[in-house]
Amino acid sequence: MALRFLNSGYFAGSVGIGTDSPDRKLHVKDSAIVVSEFEGTNVGSLIDLVNSNASQLYNGIRFTQGTSSKMAITHIADGTTKGYVQIGNSWATGSEILVVDGRTSNVGIGTTSPGALLHLSKSSGAIIRI
Repeated sequence: MALRFLNSGYFAGSVGIGTDSPDRKLHVKDSAIVVSEFEGTNVGSLIDLVNSNASQLYNGIRFTQGTSSKMAITHIADGTTKGYVQIGNSWATGSEILVVDGRTSNVGIGTTSPGALLHLSKSSGAIIRI
């Protein structure tokens, strides 16, 4: 069945594609490895993650297995205009593995506040192995 809106459309509840019991506002489910595609025809394409809350703390992408969160790529708002982007074991602060500081353009591994262009930190053991 095809659903087409000529001008604009509105759904009051949740929408399921490939499922009749959506868990979120938009739930896409398929047995294929690639479940969705967003195609732009301009010189580039972006996906905007927008948080309209006046006290926003984060936007991101969470990777889960079933209902268990495994890792996340998250923008953390820390009161500055840019905050930082982190790859971590969770979406929240305190789970950072790699940090890119938007204020300084510094990169940190093992630290949430990199003090140099590349800042490596570890509590014990080797930091770099070649």
